[in-house]
Amino acid sequence: MEYYSSINPLLLSQPSCVETTKNLNQQKDVNKDDATLKKSSQDFESILINYVIKAMWETVPKSNLSDEDNMGMDTYTEIMHAALAQDIAAKGGLGIAPAIYKQLMQNKGQS
Repeated sequence: MEYYSSINPLLLSQPSCVETTKNLNQQKDVNKDDATLKKSSQDFESILINYVIKAMWETVPKSNLSDEDNMGMDTYTEIMHAALAQDIAAKGGLGIAPAIYKQLMQNKGQS
């Protein structure tokens, strides 16, 4: 896997983030079709939604009823957040993906 110094390493742990990063880095070199641009836009929106979900989850108070400091629970929670973010983005999300897609199509037409 290539290392991207300007990108948070945590983002690269998600398969869709790696794919999105590669797509955005190769945008100048490769002629993108509509489906790829839509997928990249949707993946980017899922990353943003994942940040929102993570921030909201940190506001939930921890309970003393179970051992929540367990590393397995943290891993499960991160996977759950990523899956939830991808699902929300796939179902329309916050409306950011269409705006990004429109801008990428305009940029594609100008090049």
